[in-house]
Amino acid sequence: MAAYVVTLLLNIFFGMVVFSKNNQAKAKKTYFLLTFIQLTLLGGLRGITVGTDTAAYFDIFYKVANTSSFKELTNLREETGFVLINKIVSLIGLGPQMVLIITSAFMAYGFLLFIYKNSSNMFLSTILLFLLMIYFTSFNVIRQYMATVLVINGYSFIKQRKVVPYVILIALACLFHKTAILFLPLYFTRHLNWNKMGFGIYIVGLVLIAVFFNEILLLVTKLLPSYKSYLTSKYFTPS
Repeated sequence: MAAYVVTLLLNIFFGMVVFSKNNQAKAKKTYFLLTFIQLTLLGGLRGITVGTDTAAYFDIFYKVANTSSFKELTNLREETGFVLINKIVSLIGLGPQMVLIITSAFMAYGFLLFIYKNSSNMFLSTILLFLLMIYFTSFNVIRQYMATVLVINGYSFIKQRKVVPYVILIALACLFHKTAILFLPLYFTRHLNWNKMGFGIYIVGLVLIAVFFNEILLLVTKLLPSYKSYLTSKYFTPS
């Protein structure tokens, strides 16, 4: 946690210096690069005890590294994209720490790209990325967050009304976590009329999801059996 706080304070200092310049376009690019390096190093060089599932990801690496046949690789519970990253890293003779560096860089770039394209105040949005513990949480759920950064960057294609690139991005996200397929219908929400009735329907929908969450979760695990283990995991039990 100390490293996280130090990184945050340094980032605030960098931001204040960079955005004090007149050329704001250049400042955004410089701040993007500095923050990208910070987040990549913070996540990529963390120890095996930092993050709830970091040790488990090390185990996944060794499992993939010791799997020799293509059939065995496809039978692993983990998604294809994540398995492929681990396998490539093992084949070039590197270890699980390199997987953390690659995945941290992937997530850092994805978050910052979304902020860069969509935020009117990149500095504030990035600080919230730190303060709301969004990036820190990615230490625990790497595959989910790799899918997440792909999904959120699909927002640009929704705004541009480019359905094919959006579908491709969702397909890529599914290579890291299959639940990303649930965001495919999101593209069509741009056609919704957000008047009082539309907003009311949206609220009712959220309430129904909350009330029938367990039933929805069971349905999802029936469609995606590889996630059944989550039903008995600590993620859905009180801490």
